[in-house]
Amino acid sequence: MSTRPKVFVLVALLALMLSATIQAQTTTPAYLGQFPSPERIKADVHGINAMDTAAKQAGIFWQLKQLISLLAYAQKRTDRQFTADEQRLDADYRNAYYYATEPFESKVSAAERPKWFELHSKYENDLWLRDEVFKKYFSPETRRAFYAALKGEVPTQSAPAGSLLTPAAEPPARSAATPPRDPSIAKANTAKVDTTVFGWQLGEPLRLRPCPLIMIDFQENCHIQGQVPLGVDPATGLEYRLAGAVVRTVRLTAANCPSWVRNCDVNVMIRDGNLVGLYIYTAGRDVEKATNAELRAKYGEPSGAYIGMITPDVGNKFNVEDPEWNLPGLHVEYQVIFVADNGRLDVRQGVVWIETEATHQLRLAEKKAPVKRKL
Repeated sequence: MSTRPKVFVLVALLALMLSATIQAQTTTPAYLGQFPSPERIKADVHGINAMDTAAKQAGIFWQLKQLISLLAYAQKRTDRQFTADEQRLDADYRNAYYYATEPFESKVSAAERPKWFELHSKYENDLWLRDEVFKKYFSPETRRAFYAALKGEVPTQSAPAGSLLTPAAEPPARSAATPPRDPSIAKANTAKVDTTVFGWQLGEPLRLRPCPLIMIDFQENCHIQGQVPLGVDPATGLEYRLAGAVVRTVRLTAANCPSWVRNCDVNVMIRDGNLVGLYIYTAGRDVEKATNAELRAKYGEPSGAYIGMITPDVGNKFNVEDPEWNLPGLHVEYQVIFVADNGRLDVRQGVVWIETEATHQLRLAEKKAPVKRKL
């Protein structure tokens, strides 16, 4: 049986949804009439400081510019086939992006440059932020039509605090039933230690959607083990735990994935519903220089290092230096070569641990605990 009539109905329905609520507009395509102007974005969107504000506004300008192209592609048109209104709005967002980023691109200090890069990269790829824009400026029908055109799912969860258009209000006092926050976070905040990783905030809930079944050109970080709660093994229904935290694997998008991360996978640790740590497998010795450079740029010079000699199964012995950062409330360590508990090693794999101080202590205690004999 042919599916052509169904495809035609779907395309026709999409076109109707994109124009039904905006028939009074005179733009071509009609849905462009709901796109906010750069001036309105600048008036409505704010961060926690000047750098965060510029990065968030620039991220929105970039995503709206991309959206114009994506919607045209969904209609089998390229940017060379843009209408006059698409060309005008595309140029407006491109110019607004330049003027938002230029002061920081040219004047930010060397010490703040990694933070600036992390911020604007995060917002340029933050689909929660894009959905907040959809909800504020577009009708519900148009928002749903956008997701249909982009072959995405309409989010059912609330956006995390860092993805809101304006800073979230202070949270209410915790009740006795509210899970406690890791005390290490307060210690880190007092010392102004950066506790964000890949745009996620340690000590806060981690909101991720399941990855699509076919992971080609996906546009947001997602957990890859199926349509089950974060931290539950779908094969057994059981939770894999480490340091009292549930462990779950997250797949990073190409835009968010550093070159040294193996397979763009990150293992996150969730305790009491909050992100308390993560461990990241690297591509071994080949990325040692790049990994060290990025960790030093974010956390400064290491507190110390473990120096030893590796004897691989094949090849000559070699020395390694594994740096460690003991920061207030935060522990970071980098093992250039990952050594498993059974002593096996693979020179093609290393590991980076980033965890709250409390989580690190719990993990050390677990390693020292005697193994229960089963016989």
